[in-house]
Formats: sequence, structure tokens, C-alpha cells
Amino acid sequence: MLDQLLQVGTVDIVELPDGYAFHVDPVSIIAQHLEEFAAFERLCCPFMTIAVRAGGVGAQPVLELGGGDAVKEFIAAQFGIRKWP
Repeated sequence: MLDQLLQVGTVDIVELPDGYAFHVDPVSIIAQHLEEFAAFERLCCPFMTIAVRAGGVGAQPVLELGGGDAVKEFIAAQFGIRKWP
């Protein structure tokens, strides 16, 4: 459920060297639940590095998921991220 909310609430996905940064609409429902999402991901996927970053008022919160090349491929598959040549 939370992963679906992340997909709907994400306004931009930025590729990182070892994963992806999901920039979330600050008024979306998932923005209010990013810490909860991160906690669940830590339980199910302890091999993943997870960080939640929040800026000032009105700034887009960011969820960073990573952990290396294999983890990056896993994240891309889970969230339907496609790389274009």
C-alpha cells in the first residue's frame, strides 16, 4: 500500500550512484508517511540503505533508497524505473 502511495506521490526520481532519490510532493499523503515507509523497508530489506530528507517549509521531502548495483536493480524493478539509452 505505501509503495503505491510513493509511486503516486513522487514528482521526480533522481538516479544516484548506488540507488535512487524519490522527490515527493509535500502535500501528498505519502509525504506524511515517509518515515513509516522507511521503517517498513528497513524491516523487509535490511540490505538497503534508506534515508529520509526534509527541507524547509514547502520543500519536497526526499526518500533515498540505495545499497549498490544489485540493490539499485532491485529498486528499479520494484518501482518500474526504466533507464533509457
